[in-house]
Amino acid sequence: MVIPQSQATSNESRLELDKNKKNYINALTLSKRLSDRYSGHQALKNIFHPETCRLRDKFKQMCETLLFDDSIDYGLKIIDLLWRKAAYEPIQIFKRYRQDYDESTIVDVQISYRMHLLSVFGFYSNLLIKFVSMIKPYRNMSHFFDFIQLFNENKCIAAVNITTTKVDNLIESLLKLLHKCLVCLGDISRYLSEYDGCIQTAEKYYTMAVLLDPEIGL
Repeated sequence: MVIPQSQATSNESRLELDKNKKNYINALTLSKRLSDRYSGHQALKNIFHPETCRLRDKFKQMCETLLFDDSIDYGLKIIDLLWRKAAYEPIQIFKRYRQDYDESTIVDVQISYRMHLLSVFGFYSNLLIKFVSMIKPYRNMSHFFDFIQLFNENKCIAAVNITTTKVDNLIESLLKLLHKCLVCLGDISRYLSEYDGCIQTAEKYYTMAVLLDPEIGL
């Protein structure tokens, strides 16, 4: 029996939606597990515990999959949660509790904290590059992201045959995701400036975010 092409495409789309929904639910479950690790008086010790780092990495990978597989729907739903659980909350826990510890006993945590900042910066830089590659078939951003040296046809993610309406939705979603990445990179750069004294990097990303979408701002 030959299955009509339209039916086969419909089945593939349904399977893709089911997969994205499952990944989204799994990501929410992981975020709750991270919340448990972040709570209580042992929060500062827990945030950089190997098991917590493993959960956080798994959560980031799952969110990244959603961001690229379904940028329009689940990607936009997960982007703020990704920032909170993978980056912001560990930073705030460190800042809240570090004053309760003697400097001589918190050296290892200080090192882990800086490694966390650098890791998050690298993660969002990678997201930024990939989102730029995704949007390029529909809108060339090389004039805006001129510091990203990946603007050639080999590095560009291929465009797919989708409706004009969906293209418009995809572009809108990708611009929002790009804006979020720029703000996150600005925030991380600001936290890093406490150590390297270079606030200009944060200012650069914040300025780019405003220029990309003045209506959203920061």
